[in-house]
Amino acid sequence: MNKKLKFLFISAPFSGIEIFQRNLCQVISKRDDIESIWSWVDVNPKDFFINLYPFSLNWTFKAGMIAKSRIKELEKNGEVFDAVFINHLTPLAFIRKFRRRVPTILSLDITPPLLANYSTWYQYKKKRKFPLFEKFKYLMTRKAYNDAAFLLPWSEWVRESLIMDYGIGPEKIEIIPPGINLHQWGRKTNAAKKENRKIKILFVGGEFLRKGGDILFKVACRGDFQNYEFHFVTKDFQGHAMPNTFFYDKMEANSDSLKALYFNADIFALPTRADFSPNAIFEAMAFELPVITTNVGSLSETIRDNENGFFIPLNDEQALADRLLTLIHDQALRLRLGRAGRKLVEEKFNLEKNAERIIFHLKKVALANKAKMV
Repeated sequence: MNKKLKFLFISAPFSGIEIFQRNLCQVISKRDDIESIWSWVDVNPKDFFINLYPFSLNWTFKAGMIAKSRIKELEKNGEVFDAVFINHLTPLAFIRKFRRRVPTILSLDITPPLLANYSTWYQYKKKRKFPLFEKFKYLMTRKAYNDAAFLLPWSEWVRESLIMDYGIGPEKIEIIPPGINLHQWGRKTNAAKKENRKIKILFVGGEFLRKGGDILFKVACRGDFQNYEFHFVTKDFQGHAMPNTFFYDKMEANSDSLKALYFNADIFALPTRADFSPNAIFEAMAFELPVITTNVGSLSETIRDNENGFFIPLNDEQALADRLLTLIHDQALRLRLGRAGRKLVEEKFNLEKNAERIIFHLKKVALANKAKMV
């Protein structure tokens, strides 16, 4: 009997990509054709040396050292891996020997040049650039991409950057976006909602300002929106709620209470200022909600204007208000956009299908490596 292939999955602790990894874990860990080991890079590790200077100052150093420590511990306990799946660049920093020995597949929602366009919103304050250091960072990143056995960008936007900015061959790349567990997320319910109840608008975004929550809140405060409910799932709202606004700051990802908010909502609004591939939009579409958002990051590959939602310009409060009123007063339009969104999720963001493709590539690079070693 052939021995099962064993795969290691390493996740960095960055909101959406960690949620994706945990969703992936639910699906893949149930498989009986492979063995899977899951390792999580902690936000606040207990490792003494990792919290020392200079590692504590930089997340790339910190995440890289944590990943190296976890791998060392696993191998010390006798674990041997046929391939590894990593969902972010940062854990790769100090494991070059490992990633060259064990075939590595890298899933990524962004590349450094694309991230630079949103540096202000991702806590990377623009500092004086040192050409030699920037060159070193670029070379190290390119080396990490080249070392990878295969690359799985979440979007065409990221794929193009891998090819154009880093010279990665297209044959080494396949777009596999994050997925939604369609058994848990979304049912065709909007058509059955009562017409005489208040319209509910939902916002889900941990970082209130980056996600444009302040713009939506201003709209909610207007006199002509007082008869509609606005529900905000966010961590850092500072201010006073209005009678028609409701805030949830302790909502857990994938929780029943979060799903209930999606279930009861009529419209999803995320006037974000900076995003790559926000998971909340996939969740909203799974629940057949029409989406109002901005054309940032890879969202043009998810939202199709006037087909499953609407785009508005950045920071445009009036455009947001206009689109909301259009959807509020047109139930047929809400249903049409919502159903199109659900269909797209089923086609493109189905977690089970996307997980199957990830396992396919892991098996392929693992078997190729075994054949090379014979």
